[in-house]
Amino acid sequence: MAQDRSIFRFDVNDMKCRETLKRIEDSMEPEMFVKVMHDALITTGRSVKTFVGQAVPKRYMIGRNKAEKSVGKYYMTGAKDGKDLGLIVPLQAKKLLIARDVTASGGSTLTTRINPKTGKKKRRAKPTRIRAKIMRNGGKSVLPEILKNQEAENPFIIRAKKKSKKIAFAQKTYNHKRKVRVVALASPQMALNEARADLEKLIDEKLGSEADRQAERYMDKNFK
Repeated sequence: MAQDRSIFRFDVNDMKCRETLKRIEDSMEPEMFVKVMHDALITTGRSVKTFVGQAVPKRYMIGRNKAEKSVGKYYMTGAKDGKDLGLIVPLQAKKLLIARDVTASGGSTLTTRINPKTGKKKRRAKPTRIRAKIMRNGGKSVLPEILKNQEAENPFIIRAKKKSKKIAFAQKTYNHKRKVRVVALASPQMALNEARADLEKLIDEKLGSEADRQAERYMDKNFK
């Protein structure tokens, strides 16, 4: 299954805590402020994984561990000169499979068809509409008959032989004999969609409190 890759960026100038940061900047020398922000961003960056694990499962039907595993190693911007301060966090994870990773109902109904020429019976799965529980709040979403993002159509659910697990498939638009697994959003997309506001709020609060703490530490260290 292909990986979904995204980049989560946030600029200090766009955050609500910028007033706190401005107050700290006006109270000390520029060189000291750069050091304060450097340490505050490091501590905040280390907390992003935890914040993703809190924000994403709050909005989507996904476990905390699976959400946290999508967070890669962060890196800072503007840490040397104090300009354009921010964090960039890479997000990468496999897309969730409908029916296996995401709860879904509906699926195939086995029907028996008799070939009029040979008289032989043939059983086949008749595609039916699938309802998947993707969002934490609200009902189930009905999958469309045509999945443009996968170039497929007529999604259906079958039960695998091993361990009786359900798997959702769809027929490729250009070749109905080919089947593909039906996927939902990956956790990186979740972090950048419905969960983004919650995630930004957590990061904003963390950076503001860490900047205050680091400023107090540097002031105590240099003016004793």
